[in-house]
Amino acid sequence: SLRLARLAASEGTAWSRPDVLRSRLAALRAELPSLPLPLLLSDAPGLLLYRPRRLREKLDALRDLLPAADLLRLVRRAPDMLSRDMAKLEDRLAALGGLEGADAPTLAAEHPRLLREDAAMLRERVAVLRRAFSPTLLRRVPRDRLALLLTFPPDRLSRLEYLSAVYPGVRGHVGDLRLVRMKTPPPPAN
Repeated sequence: SLRLARLAASEGTAWSRPDVLRSRLAALRAELPSLPLPLLLSDAPGLLLYRPRRLREKLDALRDLLPAADLLRLVRRAPDMLSRDMAKLEDRLAALGGLEGADAPTLAAEHPRLLREDAAMLRERVAVLRRAFSPTLLRRVPRDRLALLLTFPPDRLSRLEYLSAVYPGVRGHVGDLRLVRMKTPPPPAN
């Protein structure tokens, strides 16, 4: 791939040593046997820079964070998860844990894009959702929809919070999300 070639030309580390690259490719194949390595490396070429022990540590840390997740499926969908700082991923997972009744590890494994979000932003979005919906209703929201709500900009979520305060019936129904896009005045200052 062109990205790999550019990295090889610019870096003086493992990229310039074919024997090291071959051994690291073999380690990747051993750890992730059923994944298509060309596709994986085109999305995350930096995975070749990990020594086999470091790759194993990353996989173990990811498995510890998301115990119920199908790790191979997760890495196939989001290979950049292996190159992330595990402490930051843990912080983002803790932010998702603020949703009562939502299984944060399962939600994150099914929607890895949530682990790319800033932890502070996730906390803010979780807080808005907790104010907008009752815990019972939040438990009934399908995970796909919940993941979608957690990626909305905070101003849109504020509109949802406003609608649920002004129109209490909205709290009982999480239907069409176009309601969130409605132009509504900001919530009244108390």
